[in-house]
Amino acid sequence: MSILGFFLDPVRDPLSPSGLQREMAARTHVLSKQIGALNKRRKDELETLRTTIAKLMLVVETQQRMILHKGLCTQREFETMMQAIDLEDGTADGQLRRR
Repeated sequence: MSILGFFLDPVRDPLSPSGLQREMAARTHVLSKQIGALNKRRKDELETLRTTIAKLMLVVETQQRMILHKGLCTQREFETMMQAIDLEDGTADGQLRRR
């Protein structure tokens, strides 16, 4: 094979249709691996958040029951206070959002 043939060989030429297809396939493979790794991290983060929220829910429920059980307030007083605190951020939406 001549030197010109070597450089114009579509198998070796990165700008030939088959060369571009190989390059696209390689890049697609790399991106696919990167997306898979990101998805795994996001799933792990989501599971950590769910676990943390479940623990916080348990703590809050325990505190509420203990407060009521010890007679520190009534259920009605607790709900009234919770509604007042809910309104502190300007919206009665059952959430407390700090600014």
